[in-house]
Amino acid sequence: MNRRTLLSTAAGAAGIALGGGAYAYHRRRDDGAILGPVEIETLDAPGSEAGRREVPEPGSVTVVELFATWCSSCAAYMETLREVEREVDATMISLTNEPIDVSVDRGEVVDWWREHDGAWTVGIDEDLTLTTELDATSVPYTAVVDPNGRVAYASDGTMDAAELIAEIDAAAGE
Repeated sequence: MNRRTLLSTAAGAAGIALGGGAYAYHRRRDDGAILGPVEIETLDAPGSEAGRREVPEPGSVTVVELFATWCSSCAAYMETLREVEREVDATMISLTNEPIDVSVDRGEVVDWWREHDGAWTVGIDEDLTLTTELDATSVPYTAVVDPNGRVAYASDGTMDAAELIAEIDAAAGE
């Protein structure tokens, strides 16, 4: 492994370990990347039903948010996400990419969801398919997918509600 690869790998691991922290890196995906569809496990929690579903939601703007239960930035970001969920006509899906039954179990994810007043679908990116397809290197991580499955916007870190709503409206063609 050359030095540049080693340094970039270490920096990425540090970003994941720190949960994105106060460092927000936003980027627009203009490369026409199509997401999924990927089948994920959903949990029985407020606003969510246990089962399986495809992400993104066909024909709908889909907001995919990756989080971890240990991430303080993720916990704080829930307030913004609740505000956005009330204001937009989009499918909201939050997923943990933590190793289930290793560092956290499903019950702990559901408890975290309740504690932070989640009110939309919550699930698990157990095999990291969405994390990999989105090239997500930290949490929280938010992607806005247009009705055709194109990733219109992707963001490491947090953003304010107005900014996220604007990205959702742009993906919907409004």
